[in-house]
Amino acid sequence: MRCHGYVSRPGTPRLLRQLNDRAALELLLSVGPLTRTQLGTRTGLSKVTASQLLARLEERDLVRVVGSQAGGRGPNAALYAVVPESAYVAALDVSAHRVTATIADITGEVVGDVTVDPSTSDDPVSLVHTAVMRLVDTAGVPLDRVRACVIGTPGVVDPRTGDIRFSFDLISWHKGVLEALSAT
Repeated sequence: MRCHGYVSRPGTPRLLRQLNDRAALELLLSVGPLTRTQLGTRTGLSKVTASQLLARLEERDLVRVVGSQAGGRGPNAALYAVVPESAYVAALDVSAHRVTATIADITGEVVGDVTVDPSTSDDPVSLVHTAVMRLVDTAGVPLDRVRACVIGTPGVVDPRTGDIRFSFDLISWHKGVLEALSAT
């Protein structure tokens, strides 16, 4: 069936699992540790589905048991939380005078920062690479756990390409820099 260029497809079990996993991770990040029952209640998932979801996330080292909560009758319920070190994001603030780089875990906790002198390289790719490598080394974060890197610069950015089109301060940041950075 086609409606205005959109092809509708039914949700596959894999897609539904991915959506449920993401919803659970977002919920755990926003409200903190939850029991299986609380997670199921807040997401609308059955106990069995919530259990399978938590098992998948535990297997991928995205969540772990961080305690227990007394309920009513029976044993205490396990509390699950997101594993902070499962993913990181790096942010760089680039100016003509310094590059400040910060790294945070998936919960938003800053785990390290460094400053790099931009006069050490005229090549923007080399400068960013140096800053990121120094950042992960200082913070003790494995590079493969960095899931995103955001760079802020002065100047006018071309919304189509992401390249800086006009900047008084960053003369060497020219067309193709974003593509070169993405390739590294």
